[in-house]
Amino acid sequence: MKSKILALLLDAGSSYLSGEAMSETLGVSRAAVWKVIRQLREEGYEIEAVPRMGYRLVSQPDQLSPDCLAPYLPADFQLGSIHYFASTPSTNTEAKAIAWDAPEGTAVIADEQTQGRGRRGRSWHSPANKNIYISLILKPDIPIQQVPMFTQMAAAAVWETLSQELPGLKIKWPNDLMINGKKVCGILTEMSGEMTGLHYLVIGIGINVNTESSDFPKDLRDIASSLRLEAGKPLSRQKLAAQLLVSLNDHYRSVIESGSFERALAVCRAQSNLLGTAINIHDRDQIRPGKAVEIDQNGFLVVETEKGLERLSSGEVSIRKAK
Repeated sequence: MKSKILALLLDAGSSYLSGEAMSETLGVSRAAVWKVIRQLREEGYEIEAVPRMGYRLVSQPDQLSPDCLAPYLPADFQLGSIHYFASTPSTNTEAKAIAWDAPEGTAVIADEQTQGRGRRGRSWHSPANKNIYISLILKPDIPIQQVPMFTQMAAAAVWETLSQELPGLKIKWPNDLMINGKKVCGILTEMSGEMTGLHYLVIGIGINVNTESSDFPKDLRDIASSLRLEAGKPLSRQKLAAQLLVSLNDHYRSVIESGSFERALAVCRAQSNLLGTAINIHDRDQIRPGKAVEIDQNGFLVVETEKGLERLSSGEVSIRKAK
């Protein structure tokens, strides 16, 4: 009932909502409404009460806990449970620790990461109460060779979540989202499996939401940005995180029901910041020039090089735009 009362207060906005109206809407007693209001206040929600007018939500804790996300999720939304941490070394690490026994769709969400990770062992700057750090546990019955395509599925879901706030947002194959040449989101997909089949995969997503310039280390200020910096205003982490969960679930169901990643790949192609441009291919100790031509039906980046057309796997190389 707590999430339903929160949803009513959020819908009311700056208007007051009477305890009687809430009790009638929810089919509970006014005493039960008051008990939840008191509990919410103890958890950090500022709720104003005015005699003969009712209650008004003034502010809420800036957390990504299940209670904070619930009012922004559809009533019929179904996903595995949410494991919330105020602070954790890494949501991917936490997710992998429970992945064997956790139901598919379980999400691990944190307000801070102390040892956030990106691809190829890179660290991910993860300050507290600024951004979104989420890892999703999935257990699809697919050939293990298709696992890298889930990174692009996630990229499409993130783009659909953020693009209304950032009209210039682009996807850098296979796992970054960029705006004005700076990264605002990174995706790290990890898996456990054998050649005979997949045990589970964990999709980790880090989104810079309300990070300010001074929050970034100096070496990141020229290459990283945030939604707040680009949109010129702070944004609700709770609302965006809830929308992301819905979008991820929608894309995943599409993959499972259709047996195809084409819907996500179409988004990645249309919003790519690489296709048609000159790039540098960082392959082990070599750097080779090329031109990004296409993202094929298997998620490979097709590149034109001096040797002809090559299909590049996301796990084998690093791609950077040529300057």
